[in-house]
Amino acid sequence: MNEMMNTVNDSFSTAKSAIDSGLINAKGMFDTGLTTAKGNVFNFFNAEKTTTRKNLLTFGAIAFMSGIILGFVFSPIKKGFYFNISNNGNGPETEEE
Repeated sequence: MNEMMNTVNDSFSTAKSAIDSGLINAKGMFDTGLTTAKGNVFNFFNAEKTTTRKNLLTFGAIAFMSGIILGFVFSPIKKGFYFNISNNGNGPETEEE
């Protein structure tokens, strides 16, 4: 019985050390990614940029379309949606016998 408990304890200690080393590696990767992203953002805003008419028009079009889409998404729906798809007599005439 003691031998089995020793084996279980050894397995738990091995798993714990694997998890601890994995968490340390994950923390290091997260810190590296965060530092890189922070540096990229600072470099982007500190660099000298020129804006062209094409970029301004593109941004304006995107902002306008986004406003329309967000307006539809956040507008209050009082009676729900109703789609009326029916035979309204505009199709070809068929004779009924």
